[in-house]
Amino acid sequence: MKKAIKILLIIEVQIILIVLLVLYFSFKEVNRKIFNTNSFIYELLQDKKLTNLNTENENDIIIGDKEAPITIFMYSRVDCSACDDFFSNTYNILKDKYINSGQVKLVIRYLVHESNPLRLFTTKQFYCANENNYFDIYNNHLSGNKYLDSISIINEATKYAGNASIITNYNKNLHIDKYLLNTAQLARQSGITSTPTFFIGRNKIVGNRRLKVLEKLIKSELEINACE
Repeated sequence: MKKAIKILLIIEVQIILIVLLVLYFSFKEVNRKIFNTNSFIYELLQDKKLTNLNTENENDIIIGDKEAPITIFMYSRVDCSACDDFFSNTYNILKDKYINSGQVKLVIRYLVHESNPLRLFTTKQFYCANENNYFDIYNNHLSGNKYLDSISIINEATKYAGNASIITNYNKNLHIDKYLLNTAQLARQSGITSTPTFFIGRNKIVGNRRLKVLEKLIKSELEINACE
């Protein structure tokens, strides 16, 4: 009798262990599915944010023909050495080969934050330069030298604007400040934290790249457009 009870107890313990194992693996599988579902939803939300973000705005700095079939979005900072390197070594070649021919347009957006008012102020001068058609020469001159104080920045900007009132009036336009801050916030919420970051179609490139990397994606996008 005792032996039978002992056997029953062993069987019960084994059953309990089996049940616990089943519950453990079931729980693990449920967690895996929840994680995968959450990851999928997160990626969808990120894609939606990027789609909304990478839509041209009337305040954007757009280099090239606005009707160009390929758009490159570039997220930059005025005090970013890697961005300076892009403008010094790749930008002009990109312009000569693809932008000036009407195949590509470059949309440049600068990341700013209200905690850094000098960066915001300096960035605003680049938008003023773009609006008044001296962006390239101003950008070339300021490349690698963007840690100037606000007075020096105004003096430099005035040289190229040719009229101090252009700079003064533009700096009074708080709508641009709001646009810059909102765009930068949306960019960070969409996972853009490093500069430069490029988007060519649905391809995201983080960090500075030579033309051959960008060119490969440009050609691929041009081929896709040609087939549509």
